[in-house]
Amino acid sequence: MKYYQWKRNQRRRLRWRSLPSDDKAVRKFKEFHRENPHVYELLRELALDLRDRGHKHYGINSLTEVVRWHHALETTDDDFKLNNNYRPFYARILMDNEPRLAGFFRLREAVADHM
Repeated sequence: MKYYQWKRNQRRRLRWRSLPSDDKAVRKFKEFHRENPHVYELLRELALDLRDRGHKHYGINSLTEVVRWHHALETTDDDFKLNNNYRPFYARILMDNEPRLAGFFRLREAVADHM
């Protein structure tokens, strides 16, 4: 299956580290992720595809732009917004959940570090 043919109804069980629920950025990310599980799935497929092709590191920023591009091609939903603030969360969750992606994204200090 190609990365752009993800199963929209498939929901992965994510291992979450404890997140401070009083942080607005964390609350907004959790809400977005609950409502848009396909974003995680597509980011996962893209990252694993790159890893399988020999990339040792890649930028989460580039992958989120690809997700936006695919969404624009596949839907007419003008309400979908993938906030740049969610990038650090996705990078950490992907590396936590997928052993093959450990160390794949280079990280800076972020609120997501306290997950």
